[in-house]
Amino acid sequence: MSGTQGQWDEGGVLGPQCLYTDNLIYMWYTSYNNSSTESKIGLATSPDGITWTKYISNPVLTKGSSGSWDGSYVEVGTVMLLGDSSFRCGMMAVENQPLPIYGGLELLHHNINMATQNSNFPSNVLIVDFSSVNSQVCWAVGQVYPGTFSPYPGYIKTIDGGENWIVNTIPGIPDGYLQQVFAIDADTAYITVYVESGQSSKGIYKTTDGGLTWNKQTAYNTSLFGPGYIHFFDSQNGVVIGDPNLEAYTTTNGGLTWNPVTMPSTLSDEYTWLGESRITAVGNTVWFSTNYRLFKSTDKGYTWTFFLMNNNILAGCRQSLFRIIKRYLCFKD
Repeated sequence: MSGTQGQWDEGGVLGPQCLYTDNLIYMWYTSYNNSSTESKIGLATSPDGITWTKYISNPVLTKGSSGSWDGSYVEVGTVMLLGDSSFRCGMMAVENQPLPIYGGLELLHHNINMATQNSNFPSNVLIVDFSSVNSQVCWAVGQVYPGTFSPYPGYIKTIDGGENWIVNTIPGIPDGYLQQVFAIDADTAYITVYVESGQSSKGIYKTTDGGLTWNKQTAYNTSLFGPGYIHFFDSQNGVVIGDPNLEAYTTTNGGLTWNPVTMPSTLSDEYTWLGESRITAVGNTVWFSTNYRLFKSTDKGYTWTFFLMNNNILAGCRQSLFRIIKRYLCFKD
């Protein structure tokens, strides 16, 4: 995928995000020139995940001018396919200004149009995950960055397609990292809270009134760190995975009760990823990745198999490996 010498993407392809629609896999990716001084975002399509065609008008997004909010670099975040056949992408950009959501990314006769949406997060909060219900409803969570990641107890939500983003906080979790959000609808959502020590705020939090109140679920009461990844197959059936030892639970009643799952033994220094969502599903099959392995369940998270990710795969970039694997695991509304 890397471009030839002198092209904008000669330095390689990083952090791809893929979605499937209209019989094509769409992949957004970050690339640099060989001096690694200028990042840009490109788009490529593939019918099979093997043969790729780059978008003729690449790059689709470049960093801003020096001193602007996006003047340092841009990178691809999470991409979602909405019900109106448009895409929404979370973009990371740094210049000591708010980190935005890029909304729309609309696919209209293969023309890519981008419109900036103000997330209303504080200027030092990075969006780490968001969950789209449809073309109008989306929830997102963030963490304090740049520097080193630190907790931020807030989330944002839109019910009008991103025209307006409501920012709010969850009381009682000042020490917790809001790791991932999974939205059922405009009123119901789950957020996983991860801590780096034994604080009591770790756990799964659920709202059924649009975020006005949050209730802590009965799971991760004794674990050291807490939940990382969460996915719901429908409004009642879900799975969550966390640390230490890949502590996992399933629910069949919308989180009223969470039942522990027997997981494969962990490797030395193995953990889920803090600050990124690494779980995806199609039907009853769900995948997630750690820093060493890719896990798969075909029964909604009750039993798991795995394979070890070789350090040499994609030049040791496990992050990109999971994202590229997602080309086979794509969603369509």
